[in-house]
Amino acid sequence: MKYKYEMTEKLYILIYSFKIMLIVTIGDLWKVLKKLMINILFLCSILFIVYLTMFPESSLTIGVNLGGINLIPFHTILDLFFHHSFSDFVINNLGNIILFVPFGFMIALKFKKMRTLSKVCLIGMSVSIVIECIQLSMLYRWTDIDDVILNTGGAS
Repeated sequence: MKYKYEMTEKLYILIYSFKIMLIVTIGDLWKVLKKLMINILFLCSILFIVYLTMFPESSLTIGVNLGGINLIPFHTILDLFFHHSFSDFVINNLGNIILFVPFGFMIALKFKKMRTLSKVCLIGMSVSIVIECIQLSMLYRWTDIDDVILNTGGAS
């Protein structure tokens, strides 16, 4: 009888040990999958920005006409509002804001030290300025301070 009791006790210990090990393993797996998903979404947010800022998109009339430079804050925003269609205004302004929303969100998720509004704003603005500087060399792209303003707003 004593032998049977010891076997049952050992079996319970083995089962509970397996359950604990399984819970710990699933917890570790969840952490790895979460980190992988954040990295993938962060990369996708960067690729989304690069695609829409560096390559022509005729359906949105981006990069299909001769570009230029605007260094006067709010000039393009106001010009679109007063002298162009409402859809052009919405596509340009909301598009520039929405373009950087995933990036700003993913920066805060990926980097723990970057979870303050000021840091996310600074990173969003820096990335936007780099993009605008690159667009200086592209014939069919606009380099526009309003894009920096709107992109920074989207990132934050």
